Amino acid sequence: MALLSYIKTLWVNGQAPARNETNLNKQEQGIYDVTEETITNTSAIEILNDRVDGIPRDYYYNKTIGFVVPAETFVEAGRLTQVITAGTWEIKFSFTFDYNVSGKSAFFRFSIDGGATWTEEFRKEIKYGTDHVPIYYSYPSVLLDGQIDIIFQARKEAAGDMMNISFLDIILDKKLN
Repeated sequence: MALLSYIKTLWVNGQAPARNETNLNKQEQGIYDVTEETITNTSAIEILNDRVDGIPRDYYYNKTIGFVVPAETFVEAGRLTQVITAGTWEIKFSFTFDYNVSGKSAFFRFSIDGGATWTEEFRKEIKYGTDHVPIYYSYPSVLLDGQIDIIFQARKEAAGDMMNISFLDIILDKKLN
């Protein structure tokens, strides 16, 4: 029930309207209606807050700290495996790395099916060997019920170079439908 506008009663001692059964029952009914509407709206707000604030919205992440990239072939730098429910998910990678050689490239790729298939590799060329490079990558994907196995890999251009991933966050965030 939606409340309509309320017409206030102005009470003045010794003047109309009288304090009688009709007027007192009008007040009681108004108090009852407001109480019922408040309870209903509070329940609806709690349900909406659960969806908006993420309870029980799904959010998973894995953090890797201080990973030394050992080779010029791809190696696993981080992994997130999770059983999920169907829906639209945002897959995110946030990481920083440094590479001690100017003019070389760092290469990255990922898989969301445990390594059965891989994205095209993407690369970042290093301008200065002292750079500490931040990267953020995000994309939505419609996924089915089941297990997702996200693997993030990195490689450096040459075997003798030093490449370090300071931190890597792999994030899986279910979006509201």
